[in-house]
Amino acid sequence: FQPGLTTCIKYDVLKSTGSDPNIKLGVTKRLSFPKLATVAALYRTTIFDKVGSQTVAVLDDTIFLSKGRTQFWLNFVAPSTNQGQLQQREQEIAKMLLKRVKA
Repeated sequence: FQPGLTTCIKYDVLKSTGSDPNIKLGVTKRLSFPKLATVAALYRTTIFDKVGSQTVAVLDDTIFLSKGRTQFWLNFVAPSTNQGQLQQREQEIAKMLLKRVKA
């Protein structure tokens, strides 16, 4: 993974949020993720959305998986209050997809 990857991910997240002036992006950073495949990496961007006088944080996770010649790029979006549940579901889905890959 090249250092500029976080900039590309942040750009991709920004495209999906549109031009809403109430939305601000936090830092995109790499988090730990189980070594389920040859490549298994998780990047998280926090999206801050101002709703009335309150700011709500939403997590945007991007997961890269590679096994043999098969590659997956997964994107998950969830409320920041569900971090534990989000990580559990991401790993379950990643394992399910990787089981379908023929070596």
